[in-house]
Amino acid sequence: MVHNVNKIIRKYGDKGSEPDTWNYLKESGNSKLSATFTCPNGHLMVLIDCTIDDDGLVHPDIKCPEKGCDFHEQIKLEGWDPNHKDIGGEPNGDE
Repeated sequence: MVHNVNKIIRKYGDKGSEPDTWNYLKESGNSKLSATFTCPNGHLMVLIDCTIDDDGLVHPDIKCPEKGCDFHEQIKLEGWDPNHKDIGGEPNGDE
């Protein structure tokens, strides 16, 4: 199946706080790996209720919950590694 990805989100190593960035997040008390994402308008959100494919494709589409923000797109997290272990640091020590 071919997915039409509207936006590829670049990795950022400082908590993904700049617009159009993401970072790894490990859910407390759970082994599930997730991510934070900051929309182009600077609103930080957690992707806990999403599924992230091994290649970084996020399901469902991301709609910013911030009132007045119109960001709503299918995104792909560039550089996503489903086996990432170093939460809070750089991915796999290679950035």
